[in-house]
Amino acid sequence: MIKKYIHKSFEDIVSSYPDHTALAESNGSTSYIVLNSFANQLSGLLLDTGLSSDDSVGVLLPSGKELVGSVLACFKTGITYVPLSNSFSQARLQQAVSETAMKVLITDDSSWSSFQNQEIDHEFSHVLVFKASGSSLLGDLGLGNSDLIGLDQTSLAVYKASSSGEYLLTDYNLNNYSEENNTVDYPVNNSSYIFYSSGTTGKSKAIVGNQESIAHYINWHKNTFAFNTESRVSQIASVTFDASLKDILTSLISGSCLCIPPAKTRENMVLLGQWLSAEKITIVQTVPSLFRLLTNSLVEQNLSLKDIKEVVLAGEKLYGRDVALWRSLSGHSARMSNLYGLTETTVLKSCYHIPADDLEAGTVLPVGQAISNTLIAVINEKGICNRGEIGEVYIKSPYVSKGYLNQELTAALFVQNPLVTDREDLVCRTGDLGRYDNDGNLEILGRIDDQIKLHGVRIELDGIRSSLLNLEGVGQVELVLHTDPAADSLLCYYSGTEYGPGELRLLLSATLDRSSIPDYFIYLEEFPLTLNGKVDKRALPKPSELLRGSNYEAPSGAIETSLSGIWAELLSIPQSSIGRNDSFFDLGGSSLKAIQLISRVYKQHEVQLNIGEIFNHSALKAQALLISESKGNTYTAIGKAVEQEDYALSHAQRRTWLIEQQIEGVSPFNGSEVYRLKGTLDVKALTASFTQLLARHESLRTIFILKDGEPRQKILNSSDVVVSIETIDISAAPERKEELVEELQNQRFDLSSWPLFRIKLFSYGNDLYDLVFVDHHIISDEWSMQILVRDLVTYYNGLIRNESVSLAALPIQYKDYAAWQSSLVKSAEFEASGTYWKNHLTDAPRIELASDRPRPAIMSHRGAQHHFSFSPAASAGLKSLCSEAGCTLFMGVSSLVYALLYRYTGQSNITLGTPVAGRDHADLENQIGLYLNTLALRAEFSGDDNFRALLAHVKQISVAGFNYQSYPFDLLVEQLDSNVAKNRSPLFDVVVILQNVDLQLMESLAMEGLEVVSANEELKISKGDLRFQFIDRDDHLEGSIEYSTDLYDSDRITRMVNHLDKLLQEVVAAPESSMKNLTYLGQDELSSADWFEQNIEKTAPSYLHKSFEEIVTIYPEHTAIQEANANTTYASLNSFANQLSGLLLATGLSSDDSVGVLLQSGKELIGSLLSCLKTGITYVPLSNSFSQARMQQAVS
Repeated sequence: MIKKYIHKSFEDIVSSYPDHTALAESNGSTSYIVLNSFANQLSGLLLDTGLSSDDSVGVLLPSGKELVGSVLACFKTGITYVPLSNSFSQARLQQAVSETAMKVLITDDSSWSSFQNQEIDHEFSHVLVFKASGSSLLGDLGLGNSDLIGLDQTSLAVYKASSSGEYLLTDYNLNNYSEENNTVDYPVNNSSYIFYSSGTTGKSKAIVGNQESIAHYINWHKNTFAFNTESRVSQIASVTFDASLKDILTSLISGSCLCIPPAKTRENMVLLGQWLSAEKITIVQTVPSLFRLLTNSLVEQNLSLKDIKEVVLAGEKLYGRDVALWRSLSGHSARMSNLYGLTETTVLKSCYHIPADDLEAGTVLPVGQAISNTLIAVINEKGICNRGEIGEVYIKSPYVSKGYLNQELTAALFVQNPLVTDREDLVCRTGDLGRYDNDGNLEILGRIDDQIKLHGVRIELDGIRSSLLNLEGVGQVELVLHTDPAADSLLCYYSGTEYGPGELRLLLSATLDRSSIPDYFIYLEEFPLTLNGKVDKRALPKPSELLRGSNYEAPSGAIETSLSGIWAELLSIPQSSIGRNDSFFDLGGSSLKAIQLISRVYKQHEVQLNIGEIFNHSALKAQALLISESKGNTYTAIGKAVEQEDYALSHAQRRTWLIEQQIEGVSPFNGSEVYRLKGTLDVKALTASFTQLLARHESLRTIFILKDGEPRQKILNSSDVVVSIETIDISAAPERKEELVEELQNQRFDLSSWPLFRIKLFSYGNDLYDLVFVDHHIISDEWSMQILVRDLVTYYNGLIRNESVSLAALPIQYKDYAAWQSSLVKSAEFEASGTYWKNHLTDAPRIELASDRPRPAIMSHRGAQHHFSFSPAASAGLKSLCSEAGCTLFMGVSSLVYALLYRYTGQSNITLGTPVAGRDHADLENQIGLYLNTLALRAEFSGDDNFRALLAHVKQISVAGFNYQSYPFDLLVEQLDSNVAKNRSPLFDVVVILQNVDLQLMESLAMEGLEVVSANEELKISKGDLRFQFIDRDDHLEGSIEYSTDLYDSDRITRMVNHLDKLLQEVVAAPESSMKNLTYLGQDELSSADWFEQNIEKTAPSYLHKSFEEIVTIYPEHTAIQEANANTTYASLNSFANQLSGLLLATGLSSDDSVGVLLQSGKELIGSLLSCLKTGITYVPLSNSFSQARMQQAVS
């Protein structure tokens, strides 16, 4: 029977094993009988000072005999134990002393001296000061066996407060109190301890534990991890965290030896590893971050801890690499376990024993299942979550803490069970996001609120932010948790007054604990913002120390140094942070940035790389070596076309022109951009800026004419075009904006007339405007729009400031590119590209997706968009899978779409389209024009493949596709003789796009005297059947599905989004599961399938041949079979079947046998089928059209 009072269990152990070692410290050991006697004497002394079970006592001691004895004394007397530390901020220490109303402080002379220096207001009646704390003083002094004061000769001075506030030495003597167990009675739900955690307002939260709950947990822990009299247990956890009770109490109720290292050993991983080995520790308990540091140190020392039988970890994410590294040293001699819980729910409430299987390095290990007398549910707005579905974690147990001293906080912690409405049923709302995996193990994904765990300690970011903002001159603060395989770090970004890091740490130490003070401080003059005005966390600079990582090695040589500069510019990171071992993609590279990298290397080093080489040589040193070894392929500028009256079209322009002639109604090629301008706008300067823009970019002065039946592009002279910006006053009816933008958007362009763009200015009054720019995509693409805006803003600001603007001259114009592209057609590289695409796409099947309506003869291009976002946890999970596979995020989202389409259709041979920038030559980077090309990526896989295998395949086809991306899509369509129908896109129906056009051209849209934000309206068009568009935000993925309303209703697309989200959750949770086993139904659809769980009653058995014979009886002369040569009646057919049945039985066949039937359809075959049914012989139809293998298989 489990005792409800933990000290009673300890006293039973003392009776059974009085001389066993209870505590082992660096300067000696303490037996169970000596420890119990000391705790009993201390109990008597505390009671003699006037304390009772209604009071609390502060314990300001390091770990050692004195602290452990103090814990036991509190449990024996019912006095509430409140551990303190001089590492607490002054504010927390003051709070703990004041709000617990502690009357007595137990400390040692060193700690008491430090406490007095902090000027904490207090009203202690007594202060108990140990003159020598075994582990903290003697151990650290290294006096060894020459101790002046032994552990069994503890010296204690007791001071009493005088009326004047002075502390006077009394004649209290510990030895005057009984060594026998006392008989103090108090309720099991009495407050037993108070631990402090950080709070959202900067004020810490006091968590109150009780005797019954801690006794339940400690007994469970003892039984689960097999603590016994042979166990040697490490005490590493800080005594101000509840994890220390797990160390101390579990050991002491088991007859185990609690081994306590000196403070300096605890903080030095080399010494700690040596100490664990020397002490022959069998049970080590700590947090993953310290365990990670310890394991790395053990590897460096080549030190194996073979005595350890249990590794108990809790408090932070534990990764597969942590387990693998430990096992690489110590094998599987120790069982490893990962636990989860809150101090508020009493230490820990779930446990996962890690299996011996090999684990992926990046796998975040689950925390298992609930311990005894506990339930843990994952709940979202729909109720209990299915496996793989994300929700908030709720813990239900009768053995939780009493909550907080602040009852308002307690009410928010212990809430009504959201699933129970007919009675009070309180559960703990943890604020953690989680899910159950396919094996029923709980996974913790992060926090819902602004709380993090750092080094195993729960920290409220709001509290840190509040303390920072209280400092003089600090303007804005952003806190970011930087995760790293070695150790997590808290980064603090701030603006306003700049402080030195040391100065900030000193100032913050007055209000924050050491554990809450950020690791790095980064001063910013201003924060980088996204277009919607939010802080762009991706653009926040990381300290070079973090970016470098543990394997940092500085670039070596001129090429590596030059290349690191290109990387730094493309990836917006400090060049000093880039090492020669770093991967371009790990630092934020994407397929698009790889294209820009190729261009810049081409221009700077005169070497032409391809995207496959970038993927296969992603490390800086590998790329530099590739450049140095490359021969030929030197940089060649695009030549200028001979001046003519008109010019040939590029392939992309030609295809766009042809489609534009064929479509009816709204054109899918009209694009629009809307910018909201607030402030003093100079319309004349804006008009002049557009005029300068047209002079710089010929594409904006281009029209398309027919000449000898062929389309040609004609460039107008700058002097022949006049920019006009019409201002429309809509101040009286601002709601007209959407209607007007749609009208401008839907109005078709005549490609033979200039301009092929429209500029309008909507005025709302009070210096508020919308600038609307609509153009035809035959003269621009998305990349072009960013160049257009950049150049326009540059010209405008120059005019307003009365400054001359001199942009670098463009080496070529679009007509030159078109001529250059045409000249490549006969090159070997061009032919190789064509051969690749024809081989890749020949006989590629079309996807057969269900739709709400038949496909019309002519598509209207009317469409709509459905926006969605994935959770931060699911998004991070996908990124992690991509990183492990060496894939870009584009490959990840494409794989997700392939998987969804497979689950919808059963097809595993699917072609998706994706646009590419088409600017793989350095001369094209600053051009305006239609460079966009399209790739058709055909994936051939199997439903037995898992997501990792699909991802690897998609990487392969994507890299190959990007290598040959310059091959014109329209030329490919013509060569494959694809049916270019008016109602269907060629080659594919589904497009995937990752919106990552980020040219560092629009870091600021600042126009002089104006605030500028994007104000785009959603276009009601669709360029095809389905377009999945994704964008990587600060901490999650957002997306949209653009769909043709000719084919699909919004309800179907809503379900599609839900299925995509569910599928992502599943592949993140179980990337090894085969795709055919993945489900994609949402909770509501699963709920509506309850009928599938009901029992189905069987109908009375019946035999088909009996039904046939009944028909024969009723209609004997009716025709049963009509053939070309004769008819057969029912009676005749039945007689034939009966005769054949008798013959089959006469051959020795029975109902256990089978018979092959190799016949064409007719009377003989149907008679054979009936005879099999009549005799119970198994009918096996065969055909000579079978392959030899199939025929052999069937016969055998």
